[in-house]
Amino acid sequence: MTDNSKKLFNFLLNHAGEHVTAIDVAEETGLATGTVNLLFNNFIKKGWGRRTIATVEYENGSQGEVKFLYLTDEGMKLNPDDD
Repeated sequence: MTDNSKKLFNFLLNHAGEHVTAIDVAEETGLATGTVNLLFNNFIKKGWGRRTIATVEYENGSQGEVKFLYLTDEGMKLNPDDD
């Protein structure tokens, strides 16, 4: 697992069960949002992650879709230091 993948993995592992967005990960890890999404797409392909889409209502009354990132059960069992 690359260093950036480890950053993403560790962030998601430490925030398991929380609603986490790519922006949340980017702000906390210093990775670009696009990089987070690219890495997470690879997690999905490997069965380590899943993305859900939810409609949220903002303070101004408008609505929008938000994509949340989660590790799967298989992903939660990973050791990021294994090659």
